[in-house]
Amino acid sequence: TLQINTATSTTSGDMAFSVIGVTTDGGKVSGVPVTGNSFTLTSGSGSVFAATLELTALSTTSVNLDVKGQDAMKVKINLTNSNEDALLEKFMLYNSGTAADSDFGNVTLYNQKGDAIAVAEPKNKYVTFDLSAAPFTIKKGESETFTVKLNVISGASRTIRLTIQEND
Repeated sequence: TLQINTATSTTSGDMAFSVIGVTTDGGKVSGVPVTGNSFTLTSGSGSVFAATLELTALSTTSVNLDVKGQDAMKVKINLTNSNEDALLEKFMLYNSGTAADSDFGNVTLYNQKGDAIAVAEPKNKYVTFDLSAAPFTIKKGESETFTVKLNVISGASRTIRLTIQEND
C-alpha cells in the first residue's frame, strides 16, 4: 500500500506518483518502476460537490385509510454549483409524525421522469432507500426533483410527517 499525504498548502494541480525502487531484507522485487494514474487536486473553495435541498410542502391534511400512492414529499436536489456528477446511493427519511411503522408502507422514491427508483418500508421511524446496487446519477450543473409516495394502511387520527435530518 502506498499512501501519499500532501501539505495543507497544496490546493490544486495535477499529481502522479511512481515507485522507482524497493529495498527489501533479501527478497527480490520485479516490475519496478510502477506509475499510477495522474489526478487533479481541487481546492475546497472550488468544491468538487455542492448540493442544496429544496423541500416542497404538500398541503395534504387528511387522507382515507387504505390509500395507495399518496404523495408524501417532494425533494429537489440542486447541483448547479458542482464540478462533478453526484451519485445518490442512500436516501433516508424520518417520520416525525405520530404514525407507527405499521400504519404505512410501500414507500416509493420516484425520479422526476416518474420512474420508481427505490422502495422501502418504515423501520423504527426511519425510511431508508438503498440505491447502492444501482446509484442514481445527478449530472453536474443540474437538479433532480424526487417524489416520495406511500400507501396508508391504518392509523386513523395519526400523522405521517417525513423529514430529512442531518445525520452522520
